[in-house]
Amino acid sequence: MATTKIPKTETPDDIIAILLLMAIGMSIILVSLIGIIFSSFLIGICVGLFISFLVIGYNTALFSKSNVPPFHTLILINTFTGKMRVIFPGVNWKLPWEKPQDKGLIDLRVDLKEVCEETYDSKNGARMETKYVYTIKPDYSNDSNGSPEEKILCFASFEQSAIKTKGRALFSMLLSDYYGKNEGNALLNKSIINEAVFGTESSPNPFILDFEKKHAVEVSVRLEDSDWDAQTLKYRETVAGAESLAEAIEKLTAKGVSQEQAEKFAKLLNFKEGYKEEDFNLNIAAPDLKNLTNVSIMNPLGGKGTKK
Repeated sequence: MATTKIPKTETPDDIIAILLLMAIGMSIILVSLIGIIFSSFLIGICVGLFISFLVIGYNTALFSKSNVPPFHTLILINTFTGKMRVIFPGVNWKLPWEKPQDKGLIDLRVDLKEVCEETYDSKNGARMETKYVYTIKPDYSNDSNGSPEEKILCFASFEQSAIKTKGRALFSMLLSDYYGKNEGNALLNKSIINEAVFGTESSPNPFILDFEKKHAVEVSVRLEDSDWDAQTLKYRETVAGAESLAEAIEKLTAKGVSQEQAEKFAKLLNFKEGYKEEDFNLNIAAPDLKNLTNVSIMNPLGGKGTKK
């Protein structure tokens, strides 16, 4: 579920305590000095408090709206301890020695997005062309996976290009695995594939959930198209209406396809009469078939599947 509400900055208690001690210490010094100068501690108290809070307010950037634009967050680093923390738009307290980190301003509306077109081999060797779209956004929600500040620091620890590359690799792996376990005719329904591969809102894919948690992001990915590749479509159109292997082979050879290639492709298709195991002619030259562990069935379209 997308996050829309920008959280408020939770200033650490130790920051507030240090600022109060600074204010008290500065006030005592100023009150004493001004009281001695004007021979009136009442004037000293009033002027001292005013000056001390003015100086502290200026040094701590009490109002940070100019430093943190709407829908952004800023990472501060303590120059003494090296500790980092996050502030969001609004009224924020900071110590004089806390400075913005280099490239510490993060746009919470950033979309790492891409439209990917890839080809996968199905279980029966048919090649399938796919198109899927994904978006990756920083997660700044407050839930069991951490506070908004913790998640922003986690997100900022990765290069955005690296997050994008890892995300695409994950989505491609999930699709490739699913396509390799199903035959071509079962890979034309995008709704079924989306639910099986990427999950639903109520039952998301656990691998995608792990990716979101590790990188502190929100992921949206959806398959937009799944169809036979161009050469497969061409062959299927040629044998349209064929109800047997012989008829399909005849139509393909009539179009100039070699007998061997026509036989191989025709066996990838489903016909009413089906086909039998002996339809596949394996030509094996091996002195001892007991040592045979892999049999490769070549896809006439360029792919290869291995049966162990």
